[in-house]
Amino acid sequence: MVRDVRTFFSPEGSLARFKNFEYRPQQQQMAEAVAEALLTKNKLIVEGGTGVGKSLAYLVPAILYATEHKKKAIICTHTINLQEQLIQKDLPLLKKILDTDFTYTMLKGRSNYLCTYRLHRALRNAKYLFTDTEQAELERIKEWSEKTKDGTLSDQSVVFALQRFAVTNLISLKTILSVFFRKLVTEFLRLTCWC
Repeated sequence: MVRDVRTFFSPEGSLARFKNFEYRPQQQQMAEAVAEALLTKNKLIVEGGTGVGKSLAYLVPAILYATEHKKKAIICTHTINLQEQLIQKDLPLLKKILDTDFTYTMLKGRSNYLCTYRLHRALRNAKYLFTDTEQAELERIKEWSEKTKDGTLSDQSVVFALQRFAVTNLISLKTILSVFFRKLVTEFLRLTCWC
């Protein structure tokens, strides 16, 4: 696997076929170190500057190792921006390039999801707690919760309703948030995931 990773990141490798490819020896070294650590089950800490290509350097060996050993790889990031970069750019690119089939999904922290329990509780008591306008906002949130694929609040159509509802009722969004979280975690762990 280390040799495959070295070749992949080489000037003649699979990655070199894509425009904007630039051979980066540091990226290749990092990818080899990640592959070696996975194979030997050792820990590895790597630091790299901007522009090294760290994401691909850890994704490629993780994907190859996971698919070869029929395991799951979980990639944790500090920011949702990096998660979205992996999901929208890096992983689709690797799906095209790599000669192995893999799947991936993204799971965000629970404060990024609507809590269905709290939503249903609010709906049950809406006529006693909220004005007609607030009840309409709550109904809009309920309708969204029935249509959303993943319950994530990055869907802008619901964010405004949630913000208006939170501000009107002087509660923080974190009090309202956390949809489908347990269900998503269960599904996430069931699938072969990349996040």
